[in-house]
Amino acid sequence: MSTTAPASDLFDPTSDPLDRAPEAVRRAWDEAVASLERGELEESRESLCAARDAAEGFAELEDRLECALAAVRIELGEAVSREALRAILMRAGTPIVLHLAAYQIGRLFELEGAAKKALFYARLSLEHGRRTGRPELEARARNLMGNALAADSYFEQARAEYASALSLDAEPQTPWRAMLEENMGYCDVVLGELERGLTGLYRSLRRLVRLGAERFQSSGRIDLAYGLLRADRPDLATRQLQRAIEFAERHEDGRALRNALFLEAEAAHRLGNTFAARRATQRLGELTGSPDLAEYLLHADVLELVNLRA
Repeated sequence: MSTTAPASDLFDPTSDPLDRAPEAVRRAWDEAVASLERGELEESRESLCAARDAAEGFAELEDRLECALAAVRIELGEAVSREALRAILMRAGTPIVLHLAAYQIGRLFELEGAAKKALFYARLSLEHGRRTGRPELEARARNLMGNALAADSYFEQARAEYASALSLDAEPQTPWRAMLEENMGYCDVVLGELERGLTGLYRSLRRLVRLGAERFQSSGRIDLAYGLLRADRPDLATRQLQRAIEFAERHEDGRALRNALFLEAEAAHRLGNTFAARRATQRLGELTGSPDLAEYLLHADVLELVNLRA
């Protein structure tokens, strides 16, 4: 029989079902968090599955862990049921679970390119996250809002959300914080503040390297390469893109691989390396199923028009 949270906890906005979790759940949860911070998503998923199984019968705790598991599965590119998350959003009693459910729905919409829907759920996650009094939840919701705004090319507004998230100084020693700095740096570059943007992007990448978070380095190197191309340094951009492609292939990150190949073609074109440019565009055409578009990229400078967040 399922067990709901005590009535007193349902009225306590700071309540977290994990605080009352059985020891087996907490142990598996701690293992999942440690794996995630190392960028070992598959291991984190397995630990979260173990935590969820150990939580059977505790309804609110199961929902809490289901949302965390959805987050990891989304990053792994695995199928996640939006309807299951909506059901949690409808029945949850604690703000932290409501925040997490709304956040993951927003993340799914972000990855699907539905920026306005992503923004709606990001705002909902912010509303519930702020009720918990936990700055890291507000910061993550603001980051998601920034992502949705950037995808629609509202870069000034996106940068303001990233700045608000950074001001909360949440999770300073994690890969997530480094990626938040990366998002800020990307907006700076797009908005023409190259020196500031490149400084932030280099700082973010150094943090990811120091943390050993290889999986998350692809996007960081791609954003840095984009900034270097905007600064007319295709030689330095190429070095970053070679590593980005290596990591994207290793971790089967199709979106990062496509972006890296696109920029690699542009960098090669600027360096006068026609062979490398054609090789990159041909591979991009194979991945996207659009050989005509890839061929067009060989003869057009579209860097000013591209939005890596779209």
